Amino acid sequence: MKLKILLTGSSGYIGSCFNALFQNKYDIYCLDKSKPKSFIKLKKGKFIKCNLLNKNKLEKNICKINPDIVIHLAAQSTVNEKIEWANYYKHNVEATKNLIDIMNKFNVRKLIFSSTASVYKEKKTKITEKDKLQPTSKYGKSKLQAEKVIKKNNKINYIIL
Repeated sequence: MKLKILLTGSSGYIGSCFNALFQNKYDIYCLDKSKPKSFIKLKKGKFIKCNLLNKNKLEKNICKINPDIVIHLAAQSTVNEKIEWANYYKHNVEATKNLIDIMNKFNVRKLIFSSTASVYKEKKTKITEKDKLQPTSKYGKSKLQAEKVIKKNNKINYIIL
C-alpha cells in the first residue's frame, strides 16, 4: 500500500513540482485554497480546494483522507513589507495552528514543514541552521512563529526545512 500524503500548498511552485515528481510513487492528496494552474497534472479526485483557515472543512478532509504524513507548504510567501502583518499571521501562523490541531485530533503524527531562510539573522556569508534566529521581515517573523507552534506540540514528529 502506498504512503498517503496530504500536500498543502499544492498549487504553488514547490507543491506542484513535488506532486509531479512523486504522484506515481505515493498516494498524494493535493490541498490548496486556489485551483491548480492549467499546467499542473493531477490524478482525478486528488485535488481538494480548501483554505487552512476554514477549520471545519479542513477537519472533514483530514478525517476523510486519513493521511500518513502531511507536507505543509501552504503560506503567504511573498516578502513584501507593504503586506499587513495580520495577513502573514493569519495565513502562516493561524493556518499552521489549525493544521496541527486537526492532525492531533485524528492522530496524524508526521509533518514536514517548509519554513524559510528568512528566519535567520541577515548576513553576507552562508547561512547555516546554527545561525541566530532573528528574522527582519514580516514573512520571516511569521514563519518563525509557525515553527514555534510546531515545536511546542509533543504529539507530532516533524522535520522543518
